[in-house]
Amino acid sequence: MTEIELSITRLAALGRSPYQIEVELGFPPYTIHQKYHAALQEGYARMARLEDSKSNESMTAPAEPIERQEKTTEEMSQREKLAETRRLYYQSHRSEIREKQRRYYQANKEKVAQYQRQYQQANKRKIAESRREYYRANKEKFAEWSRQYKARKRREKITQQGESAWPENQMPTGDQNGAGLK
Repeated sequence: MTEIELSITRLAALGRSPYQIEVELGFPPYTIHQKYHAALQEGYARMARLEDSKSNESMTAPAEPIERQEKTTEEMSQREKLAETRRLYYQSHRSEIREKQRRYYQANKEKVAQYQRQYQQANKRKIAESRREYYRANKEKFAEWSRQYKARKRREKITQQGESAWPENQMPTGDQNGAGLK
């Protein structure tokens, strides 16, 4: 068996699905079923034998948990290695990175604002279309916000006038059942 087939067998014996194995090893979809079917089935057979032997042992002694084996650096793809290196670096230098970003922004506020204006001018139609799509998707939410805004403005106008906008003799009082105006 090759190194790849051994990895597939080991992962299948741990109970991983073919999709999970493909993702972990960086294969395109359905490659395992087409090229490494025998190794995959061998892994699942190993898992079944392991479960059978554990069920027989469970009557005599408690089963020991299977420890998940972490990938060694040889098993990791180049992309996974790079992602892991970046993640660890960012995690250990988070405050320094944020401080550098803050200093850069403070030093280049005008340049950043200019780039933002240029981007907005260049992509005006695309931005407007995405806003329209967002509005269409959330029409009810916007209608509720609009109602709340208008009601707040009406209340502010009434309080600014000091008195009610209604003449004293035409002030609404509600119906006879006690349901007043909101």
